[in-house]
Amino acid sequence: MRQVGSGKYIGETKDYSFFFLALLGPTETISTAVGSATVFSGNDPSPGNIISGGATISGPTVVQAITGGVVGTIYDVAMTIVTSLGQTLQINQMIPVFAGQP
Repeated sequence: MRQVGSGKYIGETKDYSFFFLALLGPTETISTAVGSATVFSGNDPSPGNIISGGATISGPTVVQAITGGVVGTIYDVAMTIVTSLGQTLQINQMIPVFAGQP
């Protein structure tokens, strides 16, 4: 499942929310969450470096801080969760990095 992420400026560290409610059963909860990043478009030899710290779980939402990156690169940020019922689910967001300041 893909969600649209807003872009970020190179100097920002910005929180991105991943909404899993539509994928969870009525009593199902998120047990663990891990963020990862790859390059969708552009060039960054270390795309995983944009992941800042661990993901935070808040009910059916997971928040991940994204930092740095390479100007002009679009990152495919994946949030993978394991649920209380043993499902492994993933949501991706495309996040472009812009030059300049917010």
